Parts: sequence; C-alpha cells; structure tokens
Amino acid sequence: MVVDGLDSLAARLSLQAVCRRQGLPLVTAAVAGAAGQLTVVFPGDPGLEALYGPPSELPARGAEAELGTLPFAVMFLANLECAETVKILLGRGRPLRRRLLIFDLLDTRVEVMDLG
Repeated sequence: MVVDGLDSLAARLSLQAVCRRQGLPLVTAAVAGAAGQLTVVFPGDPGLEALYGPPSELPARGAEAELGTLPFAVMFLANLECAETVKILLGRGRPLRRRLLIFDLLDTRVEVMDLG
C-alpha cells in the first residue's frame, strides 16, 4: 500500500500509475488553504482521472499555489490518511474507495461524495 504525501496533481497521477502497475492501493490527498480532499484508489478503480481529467489537461499549478497550505489542515488530512491506511491494513471499517471526502475547516464542513 502507498500513502501519498505529494504536492502536485501530475506527481499524484504518476504515483497512481506506479501503484496500478504494482497492484497496490493508494491513499491520496490534497490540501489548499484550510480545505482538502481524500480518497482511496485500488488497482482497477477509475482513480484520480475521474476527478481531474486526463494528465495532459492538468494545470501547471494547483489551488495551493494561491491559497497556501495551512498547517492545521495538513495535519487534519494526514490524520485522515493514517486512519484510511489502518482501516485497509486491518480490513476494518469502510475505506474511502470510490468515495471522496471533502473538508473545509474554515466553515467546519466535512462531506463524503460517492464517485460511482
């Protein structure tokens, strides 16, 4: 299993490709300002392209370039990534596979969307 701590969409998509080739699940997350998102991609899942489109159409810089990355949001997201990793390794709970957790800590909002 692989846990993503990368800072660009292009790098995340490259990592996802390696995970697919190796048959490894990927816990991946992104943060911008006080908001972020988290999902789990297993080999064979639609993956990050479903969120961001094809790699050739990715922007050069993400929202974090303008909004920064606030430490409390990064720590919140890191804790969620750890929780997802433990759930998968122990086979307990329901991982965020084919679902996207989105949060905004300034509005104190957390939502989970079904990715189909």
